[in-house]
Amino acid sequence: MNSQFENLAYCCIPCDERCKAFRATINDDYALKSELARQWSTEDNADYKPEQVECYGCKDKRDLLNRRSKCTVRACAIEKGMKKL
Repeated sequence: MNSQFENLAYCCIPCDERCKAFRATINDDYALKSELARQWSTEDNADYKPEQVECYGCKDKRDLLNRRSKCTVRACAIEKGMKKL
């Protein structure tokens, strides 16, 4: 895989320090995880806990973040056989 695309999600959002979920996970930032859990709970009409905010990017082999399962771009890319990292 071309290195310039390795850190991009299937939808082309960067999976790096610019992404709050990625940054919260990598830095184990509980305050940021709490902020995102509140935000996502409102957006998804769900009840996310800070402990559930763990994301290494949608191409990562670990399926950690349940919220990713709602992403239609990710689901389509996987269905079409696009390579995970």
